[in-house]
Formats: sequence, C-alpha cells, structure tokens
Amino acid sequence: MLCELDLIAPSPNKRPFLDLSTNNMLEKNVGLLLEGVEHLLAENSKLSNHQKRIQRLEQDRRRIIQRKNQQKQMKNEPPLTEDEINQLFRPLPESPRADLVLTSAQVSQYCDKIGQFSAQSLSKLQMAEALQGKLKDSSAAFLSAIHKESQVHD
Repeated sequence: MLCELDLIAPSPNKRPFLDLSTNNMLEKNVGLLLEGVEHLLAENSKLSNHQKRIQRLEQDRRRIIQRKNQQKQMKNEPPLTEDEINQLFRPLPESPRADLVLTSAQVSQYCDKIGQFSAQSLSKLQMAEALQGKLKDSSAAFLSAIHKESQVHD
C-alpha cells in the first residue's frame, strides 16, 4: 500500500510517516519493562522480608523489656527508662524503600512510552486502512471507466 501511495503522490522529504512496521523502540521498552517488573518484584520481596524481620525484632525487644521490668519490680526498683532501653538496643534499621520507588517510577515511564508508541501505531494503522479503502474505491472506479471506454471504442 505504501508503494501505491508513493506512486500516486511521491513524498518530497521521504519521511516514513506511515511506516507500519513495529519499531525497535517498542521491543526495547517492553524488554526494559520486563526487567523493571522483575526488579520491582525482587525489591518488594526484600521489603517484605525486612518488615518481617523488624516485627520479630520489635517482639523480642518488648519481651526483653517486659522481663527486665518484671525483674526490677521484684527488686522494688523503678521500670526501665527510655535512655536505659535505648542503651540496651540498637536502633531498628530503616526500610530500603528508595530503590523500590525509583524502580516503580521507571516501570511507569516505560508503560507511558509503550502507550504513546502504541497509540501512534494504531492511528497510523487506521489512517492506512482508510487510505487503502479510498484507493480501492478510486482504482475500481478508474478500472470501470477504462472498461467502459474500451467497450465504446469496440
């Protein structure tokens, strides 16, 4: 069809405006999207494991504080203060969410690019189908006119 269009109305700048082939960009972005989703799943698993570890540490911490306070209570001493508790335990580690947020943003960007490319491809396809329908109609009319003219001359 593109050859037919080029014969009828040659383009001076030869830009592939109606090129309907899939672009390497689409393949690249889909590949990157898959890698991003795999990385996102791995980071989500890490975050889940981190949260479970934090819960266990907090349970252990509460249990130890409760036991120490019971021991102090048996000795008629005041319960542990915040400073004493902070000296007994290290601060809980922060969750590794930054990488998760960055990967999520990348996946979103790949989805946007794929959506834009797909929308352009669909609009080109619809334009090509419409043009092809008009070309068929005009070709049929042209052929019937030639056929009628040849019958008149016979």
